[in-house]
Amino acid sequence: MPQPFSTSSAPGASSSVTADGSGNIIATNPAPASPAPLALYDGEIAQTASAAGAINTIYLVGVELTAPVVLTGVRIRFATVGGTGHYDVGVYDASGANGAPGNLLAHAASSNVALATTATTLTPALIGGPITLQPGRYWLALWIDNATDTFNKQSASGNNAVIMTGTNAGPLPASAASITGLANGTVKPILIGIVQGGWS
Repeated sequence: MPQPFSTSSAPGASSSVTADGSGNIIATNPAPASPAPLALYDGEIAQTASAAGAINTIYLVGVELTAPVVLTGVRIRFATVGGTGHYDVGVYDASGANGAPGNLLAHAASSNVALATTATTLTPALIGGPITLQPGRYWLALWIDNATDTFNKQSASGNNAVIMTGTNAGPLPASAASITGLANGTVKPILIGIVQGGWS
């Protein structure tokens, strides 16, 4: 008769399996899937500060997703604004070299003047509506066209964070290969992906 026993691959993630007469292992009660996150962010907000952007600069923050979600928007907060600044937010996959940003999956600005900066928390709708993201690595992205507006950032992020920057005339390009000078960055804006059924 098959003999059941328990196994575990991670704390709190166990399942009941059965060994049949031939020695094969048959799962009878698979371990539960990882719960969907409350939001998509890197989990390291820490102390906050504000920083002025650089003209036509893209800031990217690496994140990991462990369960499927429906992304409805990407949130940014501008602390101060001056003049007529513009921005874009979105998300890239990690299909670039060594997990770097690759293809733009969704973003909010239809042109480089479509979204105006204002001193508040902003979560513009994604062009084409919400998108489904499968578990994996992604890059939340911010593009800004001026050096006057300031946005919330992690205080003193330096080089000790998974962040990249480069330049582009905007809005966010379809491929990160079009971002000039894309390299590890030193300014980490606080970007949060808002997910359906999660925190908002």
